[in-house]
Amino acid sequence: DVSDKFLNARFSINCPSIEVKKSKTAKSSKGNGKIIRSSDGTLKVQFNAVSESQTIKDCFQKFSVPENETRGKLLSEEDYYSLSAVDEDGRNWQTEKALIQSTKVSKKTRLSISISEISCTSESCIAHKEESMLIKLENVVKLPFLWDMKSKTSAPPIHTFEVGDKLILFQRNQTLFLSKEVGLKLREAFQFLLAQHIEWSCYRLTSTNKTEVMLHSHSVKRVFTVGTPPICLDSIYAGKEKEVFPDAATPMCSERQLWRLYESYFNYLSSSSEYGIHPMSGWVNRVIESTQQNLEARMLTISVAVESIIDLKEFDFLTSDNSQRASQRDSLIQDVERLEEWMSEQNLDDSFRKRLKGFLGSLSRKSIRPIDKLYKLVDIEVLDKDHVESWKNLRNASAHGYVVSPGNVESHYQKYQNVAVLFFQLIFFLIEYQGVYSDYSEIRYPLRYFEKTV
Repeated sequence: DVSDKFLNARFSINCPSIEVKKSKTAKSSKGNGKIIRSSDGTLKVQFNAVSESQTIKDCFQKFSVPENETRGKLLSEEDYYSLSAVDEDGRNWQTEKALIQSTKVSKKTRLSISISEISCTSESCIAHKEESMLIKLENVVKLPFLWDMKSKTSAPPIHTFEVGDKLILFQRNQTLFLSKEVGLKLREAFQFLLAQHIEWSCYRLTSTNKTEVMLHSHSVKRVFTVGTPPICLDSIYAGKEKEVFPDAATPMCSERQLWRLYESYFNYLSSSSEYGIHPMSGWVNRVIESTQQNLEARMLTISVAVESIIDLKEFDFLTSDNSQRASQRDSLIQDVERLEEWMSEQNLDDSFRKRLKGFLGSLSRKSIRPIDKLYKLVDIEVLDKDHVESWKNLRNASAHGYVVSPGNVESHYQKYQNVAVLFFQLIFFLIEYQGVYSDYSEIRYPLRYFEKTV
């Protein structure tokens, strides 16, 4: 099985037949070779000419492959090739993202084919009763807990888990169809849960009569970044959940808390119509990556992340005006109109007049500011006022290139920790999570309980 051997350092698939085509043209080149996974996790295709009289350069001469012209270039769809390969077992591998590059080494031209992912679909000789998904992970990803299927105190989550260098997910929710998109959402949920950048190596989808295998290439210079998880694992390991739930009758266990958060995040993504990476997950990834940078970069990243999260459509209910606010806005608009009329009668510099007009326009605009939305969440006791004040301070400072002086590192780091808690609480509110989280705004990161929902 390809998926069982994929993490092997010498993994390769012999392919007697390989065909490369240029998108939107009839040009193609045929040969043979291997699909190889190199030691750094990248996928490549070793292409051999059809005959000794025909060199690799001859095969691709018709494509006019540029030499080193892709360096520093943003690639478009036209820069990629489609590639199909038939292996020794008759399986047909295909990808639309093959990139051919030529380089000169010792005055010799060499062509290489790199691929981001490649997949094959085959008929299953064994009828399966249930759909299942197997996902291979690099060993750097460590799952902290497994769900205890022998426990009868509570029902299992959507999936069951196995430990090791592979993760097996069996479908439990009949309304959810297993697909590549589901695999991406699972990855996003794990990245949020563990605060760790995760790349799938390989996954296999098995239906009743068909099996699809996809091999994924890692980026060459990837960094295994680990950030601050919403639930500090040290607190869970230490059994501090008893501080939050002193009642022994409360069904608390480490697995349940972690997987409850995982399920809430995954279910939110599954119900979203967003294609590809969800905007919220995009900001989670940026916050994770920023933890490897200096404090100023972390301040800027998490401040903008909070502003972007509060701008999601789910928070539109915060923009509705009550009668008092609507009356105040109408009065403000009238005042602005009187000022604009007065300005038109004054002998002002044109550039200064435009700046004043823009400033007045921003005062009367109908859109509500992010800070106003955050304070509304304070009013309904979702957020802490001190945390919102910390966000306001960091946002203004970092947006104007503020450099933290040595004497102010501690105070600004405390504000950063406050905003980190605010960031998580906004996400908890969106995904309707009710459970424990680590309060990074306090020493020793005590566990708190979040229970507010939309």
